[in-house]
Amino acid sequence: MIYTVTFNPSIDYIMFAQGFELDGLNRATETYKFAGGKGINVSRVLKTLDVSSTALGFAGGFPGQFIEDTLEQADIATHFVKVDEDTRINVKLKTGKETEINAPGPTISETQFSDLLQQIESTTPQDTVIVAGSIPKSVPADAYEQIAKITSETGAKLVVDAEKDLVESVLKYNPLFIKPNKDELEVMFNTEITTDKQVIK
Repeated sequence: MIYTVTFNPSIDYIMFAQGFELDGLNRATETYKFAGGKGINVSRVLKTLDVSSTALGFAGGFPGQFIEDTLEQADIATHFVKVDEDTRINVKLKTGKETEINAPGPTISETQFSDLLQQIESTTPQDTVIVAGSIPKSVPADAYEQIAKITSETGAKLVVDAEKDLVESVLKYNPLFIKPNKDELEVMFNTEITTDKQVIK
């Protein structure tokens, strides 16, 4: 089984408008909402490839329920740890330019984080754990490393998609694959990348 982990999922609420007037009434022409988060996006892409996965992470309130329902409708399994506060809603306003307002997300208790780790502890060498995205402030800063340590003990394969410090924290556990984007690669190697050859190098 493939498990994807999203520490801070969201509803991405996208609004289209003809323009934007500060301190005035603005009307959207179209609105859309999606279940968001890097790990969730991985589960969605895997589904398009006809590969099953289970989405893990934290979900709370009506936004959390929306995310679970949306993934269920897409035939993507979920096993989110329930939290007391609402899952965040991120707003993207598109007016020819794009303005984003990202919420901080719910508070995750030590018990709730431990519940997530227990799910990872149940993995086997036949499983793959994909951890992707940022860590909310209430989750331990070494969350990636804790998961990497567990997978090294259970034998599950580990894939990581995160910023430089988080990626570097798991390298000693020999992850199967890391997936930095261009900006993250530039930070990791303190260089500017302008060609595909530089990426390969």
